[in-house]
Amino acid sequence: DLSPINFIDNITVPMLLLHGEKDSVVPLSQSKDMYKEMKDVGKPVKFIELEGGNHGLTSAKNRMEAMLAIEKFVKQHL
Repeated sequence: DLSPINFIDNITVPMLLLHGEKDSVVPLSQSKDMYKEMKDVGKPVKFIELEGGNHGLTSAKNRMEAMLAIEKFVKQHL
Protein backbone atom coordinates (compact mmCIF):
# COMPACT_ATOMS: atom_id res chain seq x y z
CA ASP A 1 0.00 0.00 0.00
CA LEU A 2 2.91 2.38 0.66
CA SER A 3 4.80 1.59 -2.54
CA PRO A 4 5.64 4.64 -4.67
CA ILE A 5 4.05 2.93 -7.67
CA ASN A 6 0.69 3.58 -6.01
CA PHE A 7 1.34 7.34 -5.94
CA ILE A 8 2.67 8.06 -9.43
CA ASP A 9 0.08 10.78 -10.00
CA ASN A 10 1.58 12.69 -7.04
CA ILE A 11 5.12 12.67 -8.44
CA THR A 12 5.94 16.11 -9.81
CA VAL A 13 9.72 15.91 -10.33
CA PRO A 14 11.92 13.87 -12.68
CA MET A 15 12.94 10.51 -11.24
CA LEU A 16 16.12 8.50 -11.64
CA LEU A 17 15.83 4.80 -10.87
CA LEU A 18 19.08 2.89 -10.28
CA HIS A 19 18.77 -0.81 -9.60
CA GLY A 20 21.28 -3.62 -9.30
CA GLU A 21 20.60 -6.57 -11.55
CA LYS A 22 21.28 -8.99 -8.67
CA ASP A 23 19.61 -7.05 -5.86
CA SER A 24 18.43 -9.64 -3.33
CA VAL A 25 16.62 -7.09 -1.13
CA VAL A 26 14.33 -5.34 -3.61
CA PRO A 27 13.23 -7.22 -6.72
CA LEU A 28 14.46 -5.67 -9.98
CA SER A 29 10.92 -5.99 -11.30
CA GLN A 30 9.79 -3.24 -8.91
CA SER A 31 12.00 -0.64 -10.60
CA LYS A 32 11.09 -1.91 -14.04
CA ASP A 33 7.39 -1.68 -13.18
CA MET A 34 7.82 1.83 -11.73
CA TYR A 35 9.67 2.95 -14.86
CA LYS A 36 6.98 1.54 -17.14
CA GLU A 37 4.13 3.09 -15.16
CA MET A 38 5.80 6.51 -15.11
CA LYS A 39 6.51 6.38 -18.85
CA ASP A 40 2.93 5.32 -19.53
CA VAL A 41 1.58 8.48 -17.88
CA GLY A 42 4.23 10.77 -19.38
CA LYS A 43 6.28 11.40 -16.24
CA PRO A 44 10.00 12.18 -16.71
CA VAL A 45 11.93 9.10 -15.62
CA LYS A 46 15.24 7.41 -16.35
CA PHE A 47 16.02 3.81 -15.41
CA ILE A 48 19.50 2.33 -15.18
CA GLU A 49 20.05 -1.35 -14.45
CA LEU A 50 23.47 -1.92 -12.93
CA GLU A 51 24.92 -5.08 -14.43
CA GLY A 52 25.70 -7.62 -11.71
CA GLY A 53 24.91 -5.01 -9.08
CA ASN A 54 23.50 -5.71 -5.66
CA HIS A 55 21.46 -3.62 -3.23
CA GLY A 56 24.48 -2.06 -1.55
CA LEU A 57 26.44 -0.99 -4.63
CA THR A 58 29.44 -2.93 -3.36
CA SER A 59 31.08 -3.06 -6.79
CA ALA A 60 33.35 -0.08 -7.50
CA LYS A 61 32.29 -0.24 -11.16
CA ASN A 62 28.61 0.03 -10.22
CA ARG A 63 29.25 2.81 -7.70
CA MET A 64 31.07 4.81 -10.36
CA GLU A 65 28.32 4.20 -12.93
CA ALA A 66 25.69 5.25 -10.38
CA MET A 67 27.56 8.40 -9.33
CA LEU A 68 28.12 9.49 -12.94
CA ALA A 69 24.46 8.85 -13.75
CA ILE A 70 23.35 10.86 -10.72
CA GLU A 71 25.65 13.74 -11.64
CA LYS A 72 24.38 13.80 -15.23
CA PHE A 73 20.74 13.55 -14.10
CA VAL A 74 21.06 16.37 -11.58
CA LYS A 75 22.83 18.65 -14.08
CA GLN A 76 20.12 17.91 -16.64
CA HIS A 77 17.25 18.68 -14.29
CA LEU A 78 18.52 21.61 -12.23
